[in-house]
Parts: sequence; structure tokens; C-alpha cells
Amino acid sequence: MSAEQEVPGAEDARPDGWFEAVLMAIVGTTIFLMMVITFVDVVGRYGFNLPIPGGFELIEFLMPLSIFAGMPIITRRRAHIVVSVFDRWFAGRVGEVRRLIVDAGCLAVVAFIAERLWRQGQSLAEARMESGYLEWPIAPAAYGISILCVVTVVVLAIMVVRDVRVLFGGAPAEGGGT
Repeated sequence: MSAEQEVPGAEDARPDGWFEAVLMAIVGTTIFLMMVITFVDVVGRYGFNLPIPGGFELIEFLMPLSIFAGMPIITRRRAHIVVSVFDRWFAGRVGEVRRLIVDAGCLAVVAFIAERLWRQGQSLAEARMESGYLEWPIAPAAYGISILCVVTVVVLAIMVVRDVRVLFGGAPAEGGGT
């Protein structure tokens, strides 16, 4: 493959703006750290009988960070896994209505999750809950995930506004699935 040729879909892997670049850096860093921790832990455990102390807990803190930091990106790009069995029945105006309903429903669900996570963080903070081995407070993780959910809610709100404009204003629909 020559330098001029692009890998199909590679343009989707590029960040769109500084905020998305930051989120992608967080996702990439956390996934890399999980990979390194897992590799070193396995080699240490089975090769030298010396696992990483608290390695499992480190993974437990990094995993949700990687998932919820990626959620606004995936949502904005409409890159979720979709079942397209019924797409032929949802063409044109019906498809625009469906998109609005799905985006508004997702907004409500993610907003509910954000609120519940925030309350969970408050409960964890009041109880001074800590992780078992590392004894790290758990509340900041719940607060952080809640904040990342709020970022996704903002993305979804922008998408709902665009959906309404397309549906009632006649603006051209943006590409992508549901």
C-alpha cells in the first residue's frame, strides 16, 4: 500500500476537534495501561510468582473510564452497533422520526444513568468506601463516570436539536445509522 492510499474507514478514526482528541487520548491511554498491567501481571504471576499488587483493581478503575470516555465519541459519530433488519421500512420521513425518537430516548436513558451514578458517588463518599487492596476511594470514579455521561447527554441533546431541525425545518439529514 502506498503512502497516498488510505485504509478504508481511517477518516473515522481521526479526532474531530480538540475535545474529541482529548477523549480519544484518554481511551487510548487507559486501554494501553490495561494491556500493560495485564501483560506484566500475567508474566509476573506465572513466570516469577510475583503478580502486580492491586493489578485487578487498577483494571477495575481503568475499564469504565475507557468505556465512558469513548461513549460521547461513538454517540456523536452514530457508530453504535445497529440492527438494520428494518431499515428499508424506515426510509425518508419515517426514518427521520425514528432517529429523533431513538436519540431522545437515548438522551433520557443516559441522563438517568448520569444522575444515578452521581447519587451513587455521593453514597460512596458518605460511606467512605475504598477499594479492597489499594484502598483508593471509589466515589471519584463514580463522579467521573457520571460527568462523562453528562458529556454524552450534551452530545445527544445537540443531536436531538439537529433531528428536530431536519424533521421540521427541512435541513438535510446527516449521515450514519441510528
